[in-house]
Amino acid sequence: MIEIVELQNAQALDAYVRNHPRGHFMQTSSYGRSRPDYRWQGILLRNGEGTIRAAMALHSRPVRHTGKYLFYAPRGPVFDSLEDFREIIRSAAELSRKENGYLLRIDPAIPAADGMFRQEAAKLGFRFDLRDDYSTFQPKNVYQTSLAGLTETELLSRFHPKTRYNIRLAQRRGVTVREGSGGDLPVFRAMMAETAKRDGFTVKPEEFYANFLAGIDGDAKLLLAEKDGRVLAGVIGVFQGKKAWYVYGCSFDEGRGDMPNYLLQWELMRSALAAGCKLYDFRGVEGEPTADNPAYGLHRFKQGFDARFVEFAGQMDLPLRPVACKVIGLAQRVMCCLR
Repeated sequence: MIEIVELQNAQALDAYVRNHPRGHFMQTSSYGRSRPDYRWQGILLRNGEGTIRAAMALHSRPVRHTGKYLFYAPRGPVFDSLEDFREIIRSAAELSRKENGYLLRIDPAIPAADGMFRQEAAKLGFRFDLRDDYSTFQPKNVYQTSLAGLTETELLSRFHPKTRYNIRLAQRRGVTVREGSGGDLPVFRAMMAETAKRDGFTVKPEEFYANFLAGIDGDAKLLLAEKDGRVLAGVIGVFQGKKAWYVYGCSFDEGRGDMPNYLLQWELMRSALAAGCKLYDFRGVEGEPTADNPAYGLHRFKQGFDARFVEFAGQMDLPLRPVACKVIGLAQRVMCCLR
């Protein structure tokens, strides 16, 4: 049985996703509220007794000048079996076509090595995107640290010695961490702009981070590292169910030598332990963890926190209207070349 839910009646979907081993905060209604630039719709698949077997949060938005819509399930769908995956995808495709969708995009938290899933997705018509950089909607590769059964002392002892050293160095140099609020978003946005210039990505407006904190109210936390009353760095984390995610991070150039980013990660992980989380997700990295990777420094930073490299199946697209897919895809490539 298929059930379509909206933001105001998504409690059952949220509970299923929060408690599922592959559940992700981006598949909950709270994340939907944080993204007013998309329309949010949830799909539930129930068995005859009413038990939920799969869930899918769909975000949709129009493609300019086309009248067509992209439907996207960030880190979804969430499901129990391949049979459930097939059924909820068919329902999502039907819903998307009815609402003038031209493409259904998914990137579930399924390991890349799961050959049976990849075969099933291919049978349904999905095309796999093999990029492993930040050009896709969600990172294909992430790092995760297991927190299960650990105390703070035990977790800290598992870190690389250099990581422990840098955490203590920040403390010795007088860096402290406090929880921030909406009033701190201007300085957070300023740090993000400086970080974006340094690392070569596009910064989002302050309103984006305000919507994020407000939409995921109660599950999101902003932490700021300070020294002598001056903000040095900041992070935003999310805690849902038994999982925690490091979502956004930034710093000013001045003060980076005081290692505030190491201390912020440690404090966010301490918060995750206190919240009863069993897994800490560092989110994305580019490419493989090899020394010849230009982005290997970020790999090493996350590895230092006893994090393991996890490769997901990646972004995959199901064309709903093949002609429109070709035309829109070509137009988007042309626009990218003209920028």
